[in-house]
Amino acid sequence: TSDTNETYVGRIRKDISRDNVLHLWCVADQIRVGAATNAVRIAQKWLELRGK
Repeated sequence: TSDTNETYVGRIRKDISRDNVLHLWCVADQIRVGAATNAVRIAQKWLELRGK
């Protein structure tokens, strides 16, 4: 998954003891995903501060 914008999810399983829990395997390029998440958080904070 290196150098891609894709996030891969697999092995999705229901928890056998809790109805509201799923177990899954998730793989992504942490640099790209981290940068995108950071950009969204900055935009959200900017909108929050702008509203004051």
